[in-house]
Amino acid sequence: MKPQDLRHLCYIHMEVLKDELDKIKTKIEPGHVVYTLIAEHDKILEFLTQLEEVNSKIQKAEKYINSLEEIKELKTIIFNILDAENHHQREEKVLFTVMESIEITGPTRIMRMEHEDIKAKKEFLKVAAEEASELNFNEFKEKVDEIAKYIIFNMRDHIFKENYILYPTAIESIQGKDIWDDMKRRCDEIGYCGFTPEDNK
Repeated sequence: MKPQDLRHLCYIHMEVLKDELDKIKTKIEPGHVVYTLIAEHDKILEFLTQLEEVNSKIQKAEKYINSLEEIKELKTIIFNILDAENHHQREEKVLFTVMESIEITGPTRIMRMEHEDIKAKKEFLKVAAEEASELNFNEFKEKVDEIAKYIIFNMRDHIFKENYILYPTAIESIQGKDIWDDMKRRCDEIGYCGFTPEDNK
């Protein structure tokens, strides 16, 4: 598959392939580098659903004063999705690096580009939430709607590609318990996210 063909896969594929992800997880155990990344993806997908819901509420609000609770909730969700930085660092500096050392480079290159793109959008959303006021409420609503929808679509798409293309490729291609053990040690050094399940660290 060409790297450009990995883009814009539909969210519905996640539902169709849910059982496939379970099969992948049976090949590895909690604490395995990939198992942890998948568990973190589950949490990130929950945050995206929350973002979808809070954006819908903000769009229905007529006045700034009526949406203070939703803006507060939006800030919490943004904090959580920005907290995924260590997740991306472990992917890029450990998993991707090992895959690239065995000449699997196309998918990892696309994933790195998407990390940068999505991170910038998350930062834009954070600024929009912090600058919300009565004076610019309609502009704020437009910005939030546009950026939130972009993040939701592209992060779901990104997670799909990692869960169903990149991670299975890694599990099949990276051979040797000693290599995975060293990868786990390097992941531990980078650290985890505030939302990483304790039993998966």
